[in-house]
Amino acid sequence: MSYRNVDYEINKQAIHLYIKRGSSQNLQTVEQAVRTFISHFSSQPFSNHLFVFIIHFPKKLHDEFKMASEVTQSGTRDHQQTILFFEVFTFIFKYQQMASHSRAVPFVELFLNFIKTYDNAWSLDVHALFNSIQNCVTHDTNKLLFINENGMYNFYCYFQVPGINICAVFRILCQRICEIFKDNCCGISPIQISQYTDLIMNKFSDTKRKDISWMLLTFLKMIHRLGLFDQIDLNVPKFYTFTHSMFFIDIKKSNYRESLQSVSKIWGCIFNGSRNSFQIDNIDKLALMAAIFAIDLSAKLNRVIYGFYMFKLSKNKKLKLYILYLTLVAFPTIDHAAYPWLRFPLNNCIFPFKNTSRKH
Repeated sequence: MSYRNVDYEINKQAIHLYIKRGSSQNLQTVEQAVRTFISHFSSQPFSNHLFVFIIHFPKKLHDEFKMASEVTQSGTRDHQQTILFFEVFTFIFKYQQMASHSRAVPFVELFLNFIKTYDNAWSLDVHALFNSIQNCVTHDTNKLLFINENGMYNFYCYFQVPGINICAVFRILCQRICEIFKDNCCGISPIQISQYTDLIMNKFSDTKRKDISWMLLTFLKMIHRLGLFDQIDLNVPKFYTFTHSMFFIDIKKSNYRESLQSVSKIWGCIFNGSRNSFQIDNIDKLALMAAIFAIDLSAKLNRVIYGFYMFKLSKNKKLKLYILYLTLVAFPTIDHAAYPWLRFPLNNCIFPFKNTSRKH
């Protein structure tokens, strides 16, 4: 059916049949009514007629979806019903205009519950579903639900993102969710956020996957940007272990600076915060922190030299410089055979400092 030749009388008839058959007590009749509506309208552009789908969505089927979403044992859901739910979600949020409708919120909640428990749903069109999620999270209410229900991580695990080759677009989705406005973040749950950071760190410990570390840092940078860092309980010893592992994975790569600068930002929040504490009580910790902070500061100073950045001596930078100073004081006593990776970032940091001093 061409967009220009939509027969509005046929559409009205399709809507009438949907409402009539959707009120049936027979579940199969209801499911067929939903499938028929989706099939009829899915090739058409957005119109206000589509709001009918969620306003008059059959309660009987919604209740079935709710029960299925609450199943916590993997592999025990009805497969066809799971597929139907994802088709419903994909159809609703195929249109960005639907994202802000209050009747769409229960479908977001159902989706986030469904993906908490793994099912083999590979007959889905995951790419179409992914596009619908991107439309869904254009509205901050839905972003908030994804954040509070650990939606990014659960999506990653449920759909086994690396296996379906959508890591790049998955990152775009995560960034979009984490761009929630500060004025709309009052509903974020610090308790849940604390639990989820721990869960993601455990996943990284098991897999050492780059996309997991990136997800965690993106999440924590959002918490910092929203001014919520001192409201969450971060397992700092575990984050140090995460940092240690990530450093020795990333330092071997040519593009290591971006990720280690993100780590540096989070450690700045920890050291300058009031809730999550960490003591540098041995050379191992001092050397690692110094290397990370040196990489971060040298990148900033190089941008200053080329006129791309204004270096302001904030509380955060003062702390990092202090740790670098302690490292340089201890430098003659450090066993450099045990820390062969330390000298290079320190030298890289000292050189732009000299150039910046000459320039200013």
